[in-house]
Amino acid sequence: MIGSESWNRHHLRNQARSMGSMADSKTYYLKRVGRIICPLFFLALIVSCERPSSTLNEIYFTPIQPDDELDSPAVYHGNNEAWIVVTGKDGDRLSVYDANSGKKVRVIGNNGDGFSQFAYPNGIWIEDDLMIIVERDNHRLQLFRLPDFEPLGFIGETELATPYGINVLYDSEGQLDVFVTDSEYVIDKDPDEVHGRRIRHWKLTVKGDAISHTLVNTFGDITGPGMLYEVESIFADRQHNRLMIADEQENVIKVYTMDGDFTGIILAKGRFTGDPEGIALYKCGENDGVWIFTDQSHDRNRFHLFDRKSLEYMETFTMSQTTNTDGIWLTQKPTGRFSDGVFCALNNDKNVSVVNVSSFKEAMPNLFRCDG
Repeated sequence: MIGSESWNRHHLRNQARSMGSMADSKTYYLKRVGRIICPLFFLALIVSCERPSSTLNEIYFTPIQPDDELDSPAVYHGNNEAWIVVTGKDGDRLSVYDANSGKKVRVIGNNGDGFSQFAYPNGIWIEDDLMIIVERDNHRLQLFRLPDFEPLGFIGETELATPYGINVLYDSEGQLDVFVTDSEYVIDKDPDEVHGRRIRHWKLTVKGDAISHTLVNTFGDITGPGMLYEVESIFADRQHNRLMIADEQENVIKVYTMDGDFTGIILAKGRFTGDPEGIALYKCGENDGVWIFTDQSHDRNRFHLFDRKSLEYMETFTMSQTTNTDGIWLTQKPTGRFSDGVFCALNNDKNVSVVNVSSFKEAMPNLFRCDG
Protein backbone atom coordinates (compact mmCIF):
# COMPACT_ATOMS: atom_id res chain seq x y z
CA MET A 1 0.00 0.00 0.00
CA ILE A 2 1.36 3.44 -1.00
CA GLY A 3 1.41 6.20 1.59
CA SER A 4 -0.13 9.59 0.84
CA GLU A 5 3.25 11.28 0.39
CA SER A 6 4.54 8.45 -1.79
CA TRP A 7 1.27 8.41 -3.71
CA ASN A 8 1.58 12.15 -4.37
CA ARG A 9 5.14 11.76 -5.68
CA HIS A 10 4.07 8.81 -7.86
CA HIS A 11 1.06 10.75 -9.17
CA LEU A 12 3.17 13.80 -9.99
CA ARG A 13 5.70 11.66 -11.87
CA ASN A 14 2.96 10.05 -13.94
CA GLN A 15 1.38 13.43 -14.60
CA ALA A 16 4.75 14.81 -15.74
CA ARG A 17 5.27 11.80 -17.99
CA SER A 18 1.79 12.28 -19.43
CA MET A 19 2.40 15.96 -20.05
CA GLY A 20 5.80 15.17 -21.56
CA SER A 21 4.21 12.62 -23.84
CA MET A 22 1.61 15.17 -24.90
CA ALA A 23 4.36 17.72 -25.49
CA ASP A 24 6.32 15.22 -27.58
CA SER A 25 3.18 14.46 -29.61
CA LYS A 26 2.56 18.17 -30.16
CA THR A 27 6.19 18.68 -31.14
CA TYR A 28 6.01 15.77 -33.56
CA TYR A 29 2.74 17.08 -35.00
CA LEU A 30 4.10 20.60 -35.41
CA LYS A 31 7.23 19.27 -37.08
CA ARG A 32 5.15 17.23 -39.51
CA VAL A 33 2.88 20.17 -40.28
CA GLY A 34 5.89 22.45 -40.57
CA ARG A 35 7.45 20.19 -43.15
CA ILE A 36 4.32 20.58 -45.25
CA ILE A 37 3.50 24.24 -44.62
CA CYS A 38 7.01 25.72 -44.85
CA PRO A 39 7.75 24.54 -48.38
CA LEU A 40 4.28 25.67 -49.48
CA PHE A 41 4.87 29.04 -47.84
CA PHE A 42 8.20 29.54 -49.55
CA LEU A 43 6.79 28.30 -52.88
CA ALA A 44 3.96 30.84 -52.57
CA LEU A 45 6.53 33.48 -51.66
CA ILE A 46 8.62 32.66 -54.74
CA VAL A 47 5.57 32.68 -57.02
CA SER A 48 4.41 36.01 -55.58
CA CYS A 49 7.88 37.48 -56.04
CA GLU A 50 7.93 36.29 -59.66
CA ARG A 51 4.50 37.70 -60.46
CA PRO A 52 4.86 39.64 -63.73
CA SER A 53 5.36 43.31 -63.02
CA SER A 54 4.41 44.51 -66.50
CA THR A 55 2.00 43.50 -69.22
CA LEU A 56 2.68 44.72 -72.75
CA ASN A 57 -0.03 45.30 -75.33
CA GLU A 58 0.34 43.90 -78.81
CA ILE A 59 0.23 46.35 -81.73
CA TYR A 60 -1.04 43.71 -84.16
CA PHE A 61 -1.21 39.99 -84.93
CA THR A 62 -0.39 38.44 -88.28
CA PRO A 63 -3.16 36.37 -89.94
CA ILE A 64 -3.85 33.00 -88.32
CA GLN A 65 -2.35 29.96 -90.01
CA PRO A 66 -3.85 27.01 -88.14
CA ASP A 67 -2.20 24.20 -90.11
CA ASP A 68 1.42 25.33 -90.41
CA GLU A 69 2.47 25.05 -86.74
CA LEU A 70 4.58 28.18 -86.86
CA ASP A 71 7.82 28.04 -84.90
CA SER A 72 10.21 31.00 -85.09
CA PRO A 73 10.21 34.55 -86.53
CA ALA A 74 13.00 36.80 -87.80
CA VAL A 75 12.96 40.35 -89.17
CA TYR A 76 14.51 41.46 -92.46
CA HIS A 77 15.37 45.13 -93.01
CA GLY A 78 15.54 45.88 -96.73
CA ASN A 79 16.07 49.10 -98.63
CA ASN A 80 12.39 49.55 -99.35
CA GLU A 81 10.74 46.94 -97.18
CA ALA A 82 10.76 45.34 -93.75
CA TRP A 83 9.48 41.79 -93.37
CA ILE A 84 8.77 39.25 -90.67
CA VAL A 85 9.70 35.79 -91.94
CA VAL A 86 8.29 32.83 -89.99
CA THR A 87 9.03 29.11 -90.22
CA GLY A 88 6.14 26.65 -90.47
CA LYS A 89 7.08 23.17 -89.25
CA ASP A 90 4.00 21.27 -90.41
CA GLY A 91 3.50 23.37 -93.52
CA ASP A 92 7.13 22.90 -94.65
CA ARG A 93 7.23 26.51 -95.79
CA LEU A 94 8.04 30.08 -94.81
CA SER A 95 5.46 32.83 -94.40
CA VAL A 96 6.43 36.44 -95.07
CA TYR A 97 4.59 39.42 -93.55
CA ASP A 98 4.93 43.18 -93.81
CA ALA A 99 6.60 44.23 -90.55
CA ASN A 100 4.67 47.50 -90.37
CA SER A 101 1.17 46.16 -90.90
CA GLY A 102 1.30 42.39 -90.42
CA LYS A 103 -0.23 41.74 -93.84
CA LYS A 104 0.92 38.62 -95.62
CA VAL A 105 3.36 39.28 -98.46
CA ARG A 106 4.13 35.80 -99.80
CA VAL A 107 4.81 32.15 -99.00
CA ILE A 108 8.10 30.41 -99.78
CA GLY A 109 8.69 26.71 -100.33
CA ASN A 110 7.03 23.33 -100.01
CA ASN A 111 7.93 19.85 -98.82
CA GLY A 112 11.05 18.29 -100.30
CA ASP A 113 14.83 18.19 -100.13
CA GLY A 114 15.76 20.45 -103.03
CA PHE A 115 16.43 24.17 -103.21
CA SER A 116 13.64 26.25 -101.64
CA GLN A 117 12.10 23.05 -100.29
CA PHE A 118 11.88 22.17 -96.63
CA ALA A 119 11.29 19.34 -94.18
CA TYR A 120 10.22 20.58 -90.75
CA PRO A 121 11.81 24.05 -90.87
CA ASN A 122 12.12 25.39 -87.34
CA GLY A 123 15.06 27.68 -86.54
CA ILE A 124 15.70 30.84 -88.56
CA TRP A 125 18.29 33.61 -88.55
CA ILE A 126 18.56 36.74 -90.69
CA GLU A 127 21.80 38.71 -90.74
CA ASP A 128 21.75 41.64 -93.17
CA ASP A 129 20.59 40.07 -96.47
CA LEU A 130 21.53 36.50 -95.50
CA MET A 131 18.82 34.15 -94.24
CA ILE A 132 19.54 30.70 -92.82
CA ILE A 133 16.80 28.14 -92.17
CA VAL A 134 17.26 25.10 -89.92
CA GLU A 135 15.52 21.99 -91.24
CA ARG A 136 15.14 19.28 -88.64
CA ASP A 137 14.03 16.47 -90.94
CA ASN A 138 16.40 17.32 -93.81
CA HIS A 139 19.21 17.50 -91.21
CA ARG A 140 20.67 20.68 -92.68
CA LEU A 141 20.84 24.45 -92.88
CA GLN A 142 19.58 26.13 -96.05
CA LEU A 143 20.93 29.56 -97.01
CA PHE A 144 19.14 32.30 -98.97
CA ARG A 145 19.91 35.77 -100.28
CA LEU A 146 17.22 38.35 -99.54
CA PRO A 147 15.07 40.05 -100.72
CA ASP A 148 14.72 37.63 -103.66
CA PHE A 149 14.92 34.45 -101.55
CA GLU A 150 17.66 33.21 -103.84
CA PRO A 151 18.98 29.81 -102.65
CA LEU A 152 22.71 29.82 -101.95
CA GLY A 153 23.31 26.28 -100.74
CA PHE A 154 23.34 23.97 -97.74
CA ILE A 155 25.43 23.35 -94.61
CA GLY A 156 25.56 20.45 -92.19
CA GLU A 157 24.01 17.66 -94.26
CA THR A 158 26.64 15.16 -93.10
CA GLU A 159 26.97 16.44 -89.53
CA LEU A 160 23.51 17.33 -88.24
CA ALA A 161 21.01 14.80 -86.89
CA THR A 162 18.11 16.66 -85.27
CA PRO A 163 18.92 20.38 -85.49
CA TYR A 164 16.69 23.05 -83.94
CA GLY A 165 18.02 26.47 -82.93
CA ILE A 166 20.50 28.81 -84.61
CA ASN A 167 22.43 31.97 -83.83
CA VAL A 168 24.65 33.88 -86.27
CA LEU A 169 26.99 36.81 -85.68
CA TYR A 170 29.98 38.47 -87.35
CA ASP A 171 33.49 38.12 -86.03
CA SER A 172 36.18 40.82 -86.19
CA GLU A 173 37.38 39.59 -89.59
CA GLY A 174 34.01 39.71 -91.30
CA GLN A 175 33.33 35.99 -91.12
CA LEU A 176 30.14 34.63 -89.63
CA ASP A 177 30.02 32.42 -86.56
CA VAL A 178 27.11 29.99 -86.91
CA PHE A 179 25.97 28.10 -83.79
CA VAL A 180 23.37 25.33 -84.14
CA THR A 181 21.79 23.11 -81.49
CA ASP A 182 21.28 19.41 -82.18
CA SER A 183 18.88 17.34 -80.05
CA GLU A 184 19.93 14.06 -81.60
CA TYR A 185 18.18 11.07 -80.04
CA VAL A 186 20.28 8.87 -77.77
CA ILE A 187 18.45 5.58 -78.40
CA ASP A 188 20.78 2.84 -79.69
CA LYS A 189 23.73 5.25 -79.71
CA ASP A 190 26.68 6.01 -77.47
CA PRO A 191 25.31 8.62 -75.00
CA ASP A 192 28.71 10.25 -74.53
CA GLU A 193 29.12 10.77 -78.26
CA VAL A 194 25.59 12.15 -78.67
CA HIS A 195 25.75 14.55 -75.71
CA GLY A 196 29.21 15.64 -76.78
CA ARG A 197 27.86 16.99 -80.07
CA ARG A 198 24.84 18.97 -78.90
CA ILE A 199 26.28 22.19 -80.39
CA ARG A 200 27.90 22.68 -83.79
CA HIS A 201 29.94 25.78 -84.63
CA TRP A 202 30.78 26.74 -88.22
CA LYS A 203 32.76 29.60 -89.70
CA LEU A 204 30.91 30.89 -92.75
CA THR A 205 32.00 33.23 -95.52
CA VAL A 206 29.58 34.57 -98.13
CA LYS A 207 30.92 36.38 -101.19
CA GLY A 208 28.31 37.19 -103.77
CA ASP A 209 26.47 33.94 -104.44
CA ALA A 210 29.35 31.76 -103.23
CA ILE A 211 29.52 30.32 -99.74
CA SER A 212 32.37 28.56 -97.94
CA HIS A 213 32.16 27.05 -94.49
CA THR A 214 34.28 25.13 -92.00
CA LEU A 215 33.12 23.18 -88.98
CA VAL A 216 35.40 24.52 -86.25
CA ASN A 217 33.90 22.97 -83.11
CA THR A 218 31.46 20.37 -81.84
CA PHE A 219 30.78 20.40 -78.13
CA GLY A 220 28.63 19.65 -75.08
CA ASP A 221 29.56 18.33 -71.64
CA ILE A 222 28.96 14.60 -71.24
CA THR A 223 28.81 14.63 -67.43
CA GLY A 224 28.05 17.02 -64.61
CA PRO A 225 25.80 20.10 -64.42
CA GLY A 226 26.89 21.38 -67.84
CA MET A 227 25.55 18.30 -69.62
CA LEU A 228 23.11 19.27 -72.38
CA TYR A 229 19.96 17.21 -72.87
CA GLU A 230 17.10 18.66 -74.94
CA VAL A 231 18.49 21.79 -76.57
CA GLU A 232 16.72 24.23 -78.88
CA SER A 233 17.29 27.98 -78.55
CA ILE A 234 20.82 29.38 -78.50
CA PHE A 235 22.20 32.93 -78.45
CA ALA A 236 25.76 34.29 -78.32
CA ASP A 237 27.09 37.46 -76.70
CA ARG A 238 30.56 38.10 -78.07
CA GLN A 239 31.34 41.02 -75.76
CA HIS A 240 31.01 38.78 -72.70
CA ASN A 241 32.11 35.55 -74.42
CA ARG A 242 28.87 33.82 -73.49
CA LEU A 243 26.61 31.34 -75.21
CA MET A 244 23.10 31.00 -73.77
CA ILE A 245 21.68 27.52 -74.33
CA ALA A 246 18.09 26.60 -73.40
CA ASP A 247 17.80 23.06 -72.05
CA GLU A 248 14.15 22.01 -72.15
CA GLN A 249 14.66 18.82 -70.15
CA GLU A 250 16.09 20.61 -67.12
CA ASN A 251 14.13 23.85 -67.77
CA VAL A 252 17.14 26.12 -67.37
CA ILE A 253 19.54 28.28 -69.36
CA LYS A 254 23.09 26.92 -69.34
CA VAL A 255 25.90 29.35 -70.04
CA TYR A 256 28.86 28.23 -72.13
CA THR A 257 31.72 30.19 -73.63
CA MET A 258 31.77 30.67 -77.38
CA ASP A 259 34.70 28.23 -77.46
CA GLY A 260 32.45 25.51 -76.08
CA ASP A 261 33.37 25.40 -72.39
CA PHE A 262 30.70 25.26 -69.69
CA THR A 263 31.10 28.27 -67.39
CA GLY A 264 29.44 26.65 -64.39
CA ILE A 265 26.59 29.19 -64.58
CA ILE A 266 23.00 27.98 -64.77
CA LEU A 267 20.27 30.63 -65.06
CA ALA A 268 16.60 30.61 -64.05
CA LYS A 269 16.74 27.33 -62.13
CA GLY A 270 13.27 26.80 -60.64
CA ARG A 271 11.91 29.89 -62.38
CA PHE A 272 10.45 28.37 -65.55
CA THR A 273 6.94 26.97 -65.20
CA GLY A 274 6.91 25.92 -68.86
CA ASP A 275 9.60 25.24 -71.45
CA PRO A 276 12.51 27.65 -71.93
CA GLU A 277 12.07 28.65 -75.56
CA GLY A 278 13.01 31.77 -77.54
CA ILE A 279 15.93 33.97 -76.46
CA ALA A 280 16.60 37.61 -77.37
CA LEU A 281 19.10 40.25 -76.28
CA TYR A 282 18.29 43.93 -75.85
CA LYS A 283 21.59 45.82 -76.10
CA CYS A 284 22.59 49.03 -74.36
CA GLY A 285 25.93 49.86 -75.89
CA GLU A 286 28.73 47.31 -76.09
CA ASN A 287 28.39 45.73 -72.66
CA ASP A 288 25.03 46.46 -71.05
CA GLY A 289 21.53 45.30 -71.81
CA VAL A 290 18.84 42.77 -70.97
CA TRP A 291 18.44 39.07 -71.75
CA ILE A 292 14.88 37.95 -72.56
CA PHE A 293 14.07 34.28 -71.94
CA THR A 294 10.70 32.88 -73.02
CA ASP A 295 8.76 30.77 -70.51
CA GLN A 296 6.36 28.93 -72.82
CA SER A 297 2.96 28.05 -71.38
CA HIS A 298 -0.68 27.95 -72.40
CA ASP A 299 -1.85 29.53 -69.15
CA ARG A 300 1.24 31.27 -67.68
CA ASN A 301 3.15 32.43 -70.74
CA ARG A 302 5.88 34.80 -69.51
CA PHE A 303 9.20 36.39 -70.35
CA HIS A 304 12.00 36.50 -67.76
CA LEU A 305 14.56 39.31 -67.83
CA PHE A 306 18.19 38.98 -66.73
CA ASP A 307 20.93 41.58 -66.66
CA ARG A 308 23.29 41.17 -69.59
CA LYS A 309 26.46 41.84 -67.61
CA SER A 310 25.83 40.43 -64.13
CA LEU A 311 23.31 37.77 -65.23
CA GLU A 312 21.16 38.66 -62.23
CA TYR A 313 17.39 38.15 -62.47
CA MET A 314 15.60 41.47 -62.95
CA GLU A 315 11.93 41.12 -63.75
CA THR A 316 9.21 39.13 -65.54
CA PHE A 317 6.65 40.47 -68.00
CA THR A 318 3.71 39.11 -69.97
CA MET A 319 1.81 40.11 -73.09
CA SER A 320 -1.91 40.87 -73.09
CA GLN A 321 -3.10 38.15 -75.47
CA THR A 322 -0.03 36.21 -76.56
CA THR A 323 0.25 32.65 -75.27
CA ASN A 324 2.26 29.45 -75.75
CA THR A 325 5.20 31.32 -77.26
CA ASP A 326 7.90 29.40 -79.08
CA GLY A 327 10.37 31.59 -80.96
CA ILE A 328 10.92 35.32 -80.46
CA TRP A 329 12.87 38.04 -82.27
CA LEU A 330 13.89 41.52 -81.16
CA THR A 331 15.32 44.20 -83.41
CA GLN A 332 16.33 47.66 -82.22
CA LYS A 333 16.60 48.98 -85.77
CA PRO A 334 13.90 51.49 -86.77
CA THR A 335 11.22 49.63 -88.70
CA GLY A 336 8.79 51.92 -90.49
CA ARG A 337 6.45 53.37 -87.88
CA PHE A 338 8.37 51.59 -85.11
CA SER A 339 11.19 54.02 -84.43
CA ASP A 340 12.70 51.91 -81.61
CA GLY A 341 12.27 48.57 -83.37
CA VAL A 342 9.90 45.66 -82.83
CA PHE A 343 9.57 42.57 -80.64
CA CYS A 344 7.96 39.55 -82.31
CA ALA A 345 6.58 36.53 -80.45
CA LEU A 346 4.92 33.36 -81.68
CA ASN A 347 1.34 33.09 -80.51
CA ASN A 348 0.11 29.54 -79.90
CA ASP A 349 1.76 28.13 -83.07
CA LYS A 350 -0.75 29.99 -85.27
CA ASN A 351 0.45 33.55 -85.81
CA VAL A 352 2.89 36.23 -84.67
CA SER A 353 2.23 39.08 -82.26
CA VAL A 354 4.19 42.32 -82.47
CA VAL A 355 5.04 44.80 -79.73
CA ASN A 356 6.66 48.19 -80.20
CA VAL A 357 10.05 48.23 -78.45
CA SER A 358 9.15 51.67 -77.12
CA SER A 359 6.58 49.84 -74.98
CA PHE A 360 9.45 48.18 -73.12
CA LYS A 361 10.93 51.59 -72.35
CA GLU A 362 7.60 52.94 -71.16
CA ALA A 363 6.66 49.93 -69.02
CA MET A 364 10.11 49.18 -67.61
CA PRO A 365 12.17 52.37 -67.97
CA ASN A 366 14.71 51.31 -65.35
CA LEU A 367 15.66 48.33 -67.52
CA PHE A 368 15.25 49.42 -71.12
CA ARG A 369 16.26 53.07 -71.17
CA CYS A 370 19.92 52.86 -72.03
CA ASP A 371 20.53 56.48 -71.06
CA GLY A 372 19.27 55.77 -67.53
